[in-house]
Amino acid sequence: MVIVEQEDGYITVYTRAERVFVKKGESVKKGKVLGKVGKQGWDCGIGFELRLKSGFPTNFELVKE
Repeated sequence: MVIVEQEDGYITVYTRAERVFVKKGESVKKGKVLGKVGKQGWDCGIGFELRLKSGFPTNFELVKE
């Protein structure tokens, strides 16, 4: 699992990585590859969650610009 604290106060959580390419405490920039997508049981892909600064999950909607 990789947890990234965003500058805007949000926290993004990525799960199901087969391999993680970043280390705890490392600063990452936009576009940085965090890991390799893995497979868990029948599921393949990445798990993604957006959280508030308090750590609680939040609902979000993707908007195409």
